[in-house]
Amino acid sequence: MSKKTLTRDEQFLAKAAGDDVPMPKPLTRVQEFLERIVERLSGSVTEETLSNAIAPLNASIARLSRKTIQFRHGKGMFTATATGTNVVWQYGGQKAQGSNCTFDVKSDNGLICMDFDSITALSIINDTTNKMDLSDLGGKITSTLRLGNCTNITGDLSDLGGKIASVLSLDNCSKITGDLSDLGGKITNWLSLSGCSKITGDLSDLGGKITNWLSLNSCSKITGDLSDLGGKIASMLNLSGCSNITGVYSGTKYPKTFIVSKTAITSADMDANLINFAASGVKSGTFTAVGMKRTAASDNAVATLVANGWTVSGLTKEG
Repeated sequence: MSKKTLTRDEQFLAKAAGDDVPMPKPLTRVQEFLERIVERLSGSVTEETLSNAIAPLNASIARLSRKTIQFRHGKGMFTATATGTNVVWQYGGQKAQGSNCTFDVKSDNGLICMDFDSITALSIINDTTNKMDLSDLGGKITSTLRLGNCTNITGDLSDLGGKIASVLSLDNCSKITGDLSDLGGKITNWLSLSGCSKITGDLSDLGGKITNWLSLNSCSKITGDLSDLGGKIASMLNLSGCSNITGVYSGTKYPKTFIVSKTAITSADMDANLINFAASGVKSGTFTAVGMKRTAASDNAVATLVANGWTVSGLTKEG
């Protein structure tokens, strides 16, 4: 290093660089900052002081990592349930922490806020004054979303980001638009869109993954063949009013409630459906096909189903 006399600022910098020079007393704000840098580099900062300095930074990072959902709600009671970590609900001066929330919304355009570290499920049922748009959810729900009979909710299935993997229930949310393909073929347990008459798509868009419950009642724009479902549904299959649905259901599981009223299933395919259900061995179910036809080819199947505790109704026998 040069023997040239160092300025006070240079003395601080030289010390920070590891030179064996005395460190003067800081006289300016710049020199105060330089002294702090030297102290940190020289190890004069203790673990305690460093921890105290870092703690506010960690808290700020934690706040930034939290996620938020906000939506509008009309005047009246708001009740919801969520599954997640560190969920906090807010409306005006009201606040609730945890899975369950009930607020008395006083205005016709109240703002409901949810803060959380993570969230997998949200349930808001029979809330006709809820003004949520599906885009308000930001594609953050990954497992279960139940908004049944929230008749003023708007939005498009694509707003969900194709992330929901287990349950989606939007019964009678008639303002919802979108296509079954927007769901990404990920739902495995329960899909209920009854009364969502604007929804389009094909049964094949579901990927044959649903194992428990599928209800598309009155979704007349949906197309497809029963074989597209993969034959895995164990509880409910309701396609009543899906006037473009055809085909024969077969597989390893048979739904105990099977409703195919006012579909496009031919009498021959209806015979095949009855025969398959009779051969399945499933006991005590309901097979409803109002406005549909079958032939004598399924007489034995109907008799077997009835003997096994099934109710078979709505069918007219041809010939």
